[in-house]
Amino acid sequence: MKKILVSFSIIAAIIAFSACKKTNKSTPSTNANVMFVHACAAGATTINLDGKANGSTVAGAANMAFLKGSGYQPIAAGSGVDLSFFVTGLNILTHSAESLTANTYYTAFAGGSITAPSFVFTTDDLSAPSSGNAKIRFVNLSPDNLTTSCYVGTTKN
Repeated sequence: MKKILVSFSIIAAIIAFSACKKTNKSTPSTNANVMFVHACAAGATTINLDGKANGSTVAGAANMAFLKGSGYQPIAAGSGVDLSFFVTGLNILTHSAESLTANTYYTAFAGGSITAPSFVFTTDDLSAPSSGNAKIRFVNLSPDNLTTSCYVGTTKN
């Protein structure tokens, strides 16, 4: 009788604990991922920039030197998100209101020059290239509207 009670207690405990098992469902992200890149030339190569979203400096995008980027940073997705570049410690250089979709990757470039800045915003395609190929993105941020051509081997793209 004692063995039956012990066995019954163990079975009851197993059933009780397995009934309380919670599933580990992760909450979907409400963030987009934005990389800020300081490519503002002509007089700005010694000036550092801060990347901001809705007026707040984005972690990893503070005090960026010329030709440096922040890596992808999480920013709350939504429409009318004000993305901007500030001269570190001073005022705004350039900005744009953008619509950000959750779980999507973007890059914001500060281009042009300090006296004529430009803001270039792109959606990034992070899918794998086809076998044996690589993906390369060319972005013309020249302050003088220089038209450029890109070649892969002898093929103009």
